[in-house]
Amino acid sequence: PLAAGPRALRRPLRCLWVGQRSIIIKNVHHGGDEGGLARLPFTPIVCVSASMPVSSGATAATKALQAAGGADGAEDAWRYMPGAGDDEECFARLSCGGALTASLFWENVDEILAGDRAHCHDVVTRLVREHGSARGGCGGFGSAAADTALHAVGETGLLLGSAAGASRQDVWRHTDAVLCVGAAAARLPPPPLPAQQASQAVHNIAMKDTKSDRTSLRSAVPRALEVLRCWMRAGKRRCLVYCDTGSDVCACIAIAAALTLRLRGIEDIGDGFAADPKAGLKRAAAAVSMLCPASRPSRSNLKAARLGVEDVLGLSELHIQ
Repeated sequence: PLAAGPRALRRPLRCLWVGQRSIIIKNVHHGGDEGGLARLPFTPIVCVSASMPVSSGATAATKALQAAGGADGAEDAWRYMPGAGDDEECFARLSCGGALTASLFWENVDEILAGDRAHCHDVVTRLVREHGSARGGCGGFGSAAADTALHAVGETGLLLGSAAGASRQDVWRHTDAVLCVGAAAARLPPPPLPAQQASQAVHNIAMKDTKSDRTSLRSAVPRALEVLRCWMRAGKRRCLVYCDTGSDVCACIAIAAALTLRLRGIEDIGDGFAADPKAGLKRAAAAVSMLCPASRPSRSNLKAARLGVEDVLGLSELHIQ
């Protein structure tokens, strides 16, 4: 049974990361010859990452993240260890409706660890589904149905949501325009605008499933950015971007917009992208995730978004992928 492992531990587990910029602390600081690491109040698991941390500098975007509680004044604007392999979408059973959070795990630890791996999988799936439905989404404003929440990306003017969220009867109370980047467009309530203006407030970019078509999102990014740019120039200050999940593809579009459209509060997050697209993507992804914790972009879709932005800026031929 999985529970046998935790019962054998006398101290809690905690990771100690060693990376490119780590400072080696001599054993004397932890008790020296009289105890060393054995005197720590936890059982250390030393994790090594060869990836170089990305510095964001003291930019306006950094200050915005600090104001949101995401930066501690150090040179990096987010707490992130490159190469950690901590992609939440891979292990935390995430959906817009919920996730296996630490509190949810500890509240149900005995049931989760009572059997083998198959039992654990089934229990976690049920708990995440029930927890998401009970709390009415993962933040933002929405109804009791977990997947109808709409999530503001800070003060940028962008909102993220799912097709169900875009179908809400009160959606036009929260947004001035709606952009679909999914496999199927939602059935929206009619905008409270004259017919011609109403048709200009909704745009659909049909996409194939990104797992089966890796180029679908990349080709959608330039079109989505052009639509958002036109809307913002026309004075539409609140734009909803929705996708099938409400947390992945739409988040990638928001990240692409942060890199190219100089969004409010993170105007300079795209500075330096041309010189180092991968580092620029990480900065923008960190900013959007900090301002909108509901965003859960997958690694493959982030790459597609980066390539789409490179296409927009004419950088594709300048960088070897």
